[in-house]
Amino acid sequence: MSKSLVAAGLLRLFPGTWRTRYGDEFHELLGQTGISAGVALDVLVCAMDARLHPSTNMRLPHMLERLRHQELVIFVCWVIVAVAGSGFAKLTEDPPLRPLYLDGVLPASGIAYNIVLISALVSLVGLLIAGVPIAAAIAIDAFRRRRWSQVALLATPVVAVLAWVGVTAAITGIPFSVADDVPKTLMLGAWLGAGSLAVAVSCIALAVAARNSTIDARMYRRAINPARIAVGGMVGVTVALIAWGIALFVGDPYDFFGFSGLVATSTALSWGLLATAAAAATLVALRSSVRLRREPV
Repeated sequence: MSKSLVAAGLLRLFPGTWRTRYGDEFHELLGQTGISAGVALDVLVCAMDARLHPSTNMRLPHMLERLRHQELVIFVCWVIVAVAGSGFAKLTEDPPLRPLYLDGVLPASGIAYNIVLISALVSLVGLLIAGVPIAAAIAIDAFRRRRWSQVALLATPVVAVLAWVGVTAAITGIPFSVADDVPKTLMLGAWLGAGSLAVAVSCIALAVAARNSTIDARMYRRAINPARIAVGGMVGVTVALIAWGIALFVGDPYDFFGFSGLVATSTALSWGLLATAAAAATLVALRSSVRLRREPV
């Protein structure tokens, strides 16, 4: 797909009046910066903001200050790893995989499982230390200025997570047989799609809320070290999740190639999808973590 088609598609995300006023400038800016994942994220944030606040002047790209942008990327990646971790917990909660680590049948698998849990806790603590003060400041600022749309944006992740949990409960409650290959695959795709949608909606909503707040920019500087702790935990989760699968493959290939995966699908397929998602998100988060030290507030 050519860059002009991508740019035209991104432009369609904005209201018609916005496109009439800023369309030419939009194309010019994209021509100067190129179209990367970071620019696309900024465009999504700006498009949502333009629909919520039509009078806001265009700021493209990067609309988000670079420091805040990198921290947002880390948060997005953390959510992806958290979704993968939730899938891993679901994958290992029932026999035949549960006894492998619970009863010490495969010691290496049990060690990897425990490292996933510990690393997830470390990552969560880092994220909370980094994000809660910022979220609280944005909420206080929104109430002070009576920007109720800001409050709604901050509540969006909670609603999205609850919706995804509901979808998960509904899907996992469906009884499947080993022969139901197509329905199982469709349900797995629906579960992954619901999780991806929840991640996208939540992160864009938070980005718009942060973009329109007037909190002290130094708060983002204080969040750098806790954000790095969160990334370190993500690394631990990813490495241990990969190690768990390798240990299962070596120690118990029968169950590794069985059908104890998510929604009774292939165990190897479920593990591979979760490990790939976690690894990709962790690599992006590591890149943003390195960039944090170079970004001024």
